[in-house]
Amino acid sequence: MAASDAAAAMGNLSLMDASEASALLEKALQSIKIKELAAAADSAKQGTPHILEHSMAPLDAFHEMAKREFGACPVQDGDKKLIGTLDLRDAVKFVVDVSSKKDDKDFAANIAVTGGNKKSQIKGIESHPEVQKDNAGVSYLARMRPFKVYPEDSDLVDVAKVLSSGRHIVGCSDQDGALGKIITQKMLFAAVAPGLKAVTLHVEAIMTSPVISVKCDASAFEAFEAMTKRDVSGLAVVDSKGHLIHNVSTNDIKLWVDHESDHDLDINKTTIEDFLVTIRSSDKVKATAGKTRVPVCTVHPGESVGHAVGRMQSTGYHHVWVVDTNKKPVGVISMTDLFKMGTFVKK
Repeated sequence: MAASDAAAAMGNLSLMDASEASALLEKALQSIKIKELAAAADSAKQGTPHILEHSMAPLDAFHEMAKREFGACPVQDGDKKLIGTLDLRDAVKFVVDVSSKKDDKDFAANIAVTGGNKKSQIKGIESHPEVQKDNAGVSYLARMRPFKVYPEDSDLVDVAKVLSSGRHIVGCSDQDGALGKIITQKMLFAAVAPGLKAVTLHVEAIMTSPVISVKCDASAFEAFEAMTKRDVSGLAVVDSKGHLIHNVSTNDIKLWVDHESDHDLDINKTTIEDFLVTIRSSDKVKATAGKTRVPVCTVHPGESVGHAVGRMQSTGYHHVWVVDTNKKPVGVISMTDLFKMGTFVKK
């Protein structure tokens, strides 16, 4: 299996400095072929490509992804050529971009909505004549995130570089050169996590800092706008004293898209804290939520990378927040940071 191969290749990473640990991780990535991840995905009945059509309305595409629990999907044009990737983060970008380009700052809140007595802001925005005039399906969103397909004999160094640059999926071609499997950040993480759990390097050596955060009384729209401007999938939510109390993630975006019609939420007037509490408290969400999920996953700067990796494994999160003794966020360590650790040697 790819995971055991990676663990064996990394050996004992204890007491190494950052450059030594990254060099050994890079060696491990070189030892694994992408077809091994594809084979593991096939055994787990994962990674089957689901390709979206460029002409799909954004709302339909986002709902399709949320229903299938995909964070990202490749998109093809009318000639079946892959033109890019649609990411659930784009649901936020779609709302923010449309709202921001209108003269009326309350455009998103004041659009005529559909869905009985419940507001559906995404649907309302999408159906507005001004938006329909400008919008050509999901093409414009997909083209902003190129979709890379690797030959099956490629090693994982280049794959890790792409998955550490803001993209969440790549493709693995089959023997005929066609798209065979989708490889996600989570799949790559599963392959290298066993070896990384031995790393005693402190998380502060590889964490991303400073933290992008919003106050809990900021509007949900302001939080989404911050995510869009920085193109991030995670955002810290802090109280008036700067203590970490919540985080916004791609999973929350999925819940919002998937269950939006269940809630009467105006993202311009609802605080981000109330927004998160509302979408996470839905009976439908509770029925499908994993039992291992925790509200906020944290580690301290002096704790090991291995400990952070263990926390990510146990919770299923793609990132953990690094907090000081007062629970103020000072950094974040994500799958992206871990992949960068194994690829920055060549930069």
